[in-house]
Amino acid sequence: MSLSHLIIMFIKIKGNSVGLALPLFGTGLNIATIGFISIRPGENGPLQIFKIQDTMSLKSSSASAIFSMMSTEWTFVDSKQHPWICGAERMLGKTIEIEVIGAMFGAGKADVRLSLLDTSGNVETLWARFDVQSKGLQLSDVKVRGKLVHHNGSASLECTIK
Repeated sequence: MSLSHLIIMFIKIKGNSVGLALPLFGTGLNIATIGFISIRPGENGPLQIFKIQDTMSLKSSSASAIFSMMSTEWTFVDSKQHPWICGAERMLGKTIEIEVIGAMFGAGKADVRLSLLDTSGNVETLWARFDVQSKGLQLSDVKVRGKLVHHNGSASLECTIK
């Protein structure tokens, strides 16, 4: 496929968390953690928004260091390398983990990883990007793990040809 026929998709990750992660002890107290995955074809295409939520859990895999509220900028995803993005709705009900690493106050860059976890505990990295332009308040990292649900927008998206 030549560059003139590249399939263009964009993703934006948002994470909000209130809790306490204690990584040295492998535990945490999560009061509320929620993540959003927004996908759109092209720069102005229709939105498809998914949500992952985890609330009131001890020894949780979802937590942050006290408080986190952040959002990445819209970021290009090559659908040839990441074909799941052209049918992300097929992952509804599956366990997804969003991890955003990096402290920021106002704006900065974060490392972002989106993973699919199966019932055996195997992890498949769906998408990872380092130094993603982001904005928000985050003291360290935020991790959200839960079942993927459709939140808003289009029920299904097609990849578009540039």
